[in-house]
Amino acid sequence: ELSQGSVQRLLRDRGNREALRSELENLHSRGLLNLAIEELAVYHDEMQPNQIEPFITAIFDVADLLSDEKKGTLEIPVHWRIGFLVQKSVEKLSDNGARLEVLTNAITNTNGLLLAADFVALVGAPREGNTDKRILSETELVELRGAAVSKIESAAASGALAQHPKLAVLLSLWRT
Repeated sequence: ELSQGSVQRLLRDRGNREALRSELENLHSRGLLNLAIEELAVYHDEMQPNQIEPFITAIFDVADLLSDEKKGTLEIPVHWRIGFLVQKSVEKLSDNGARLEVLTNAITNTNGLLLAADFVALVGAPREGNTDKRILSETELVELRGAAVSKIESAAASGALAQHPKLAVLLSLWRT
């Protein structure tokens, strides 16, 4: 369980990428990163529009550190929870242009790789039976995919892609 002080720091730092990333890395070192993501999800309704880009970028920064292990058979995979959290945060921006800018900046500027690319795949996936409005138009999704592909290509050029523990997943995302 996270201490009340940790929760308060997470909430306070949502608008400061460096401070939030530092707090999340600290919680990861204590085995509490997944819990921190859960706590941030609980309070996502309180996020202000000016906090969204630094928040998403910090989440993408640390997402590669997250554990995939499930604690129960019905538990939602952590990358889906993050996808939901990022999507709900971006939905606070009423203008698609602002949404695209925030997401493109977060993907371009993050130190992380997997969830930045995976989020684009989640947002762009076919949604049979879902009547909710998409957060981006198809044209904007193409542009966002371009940012994700550029991120993966940069990682390939630097050698970071070959060293990534989720190489196969990233390569499948690169292909699509």
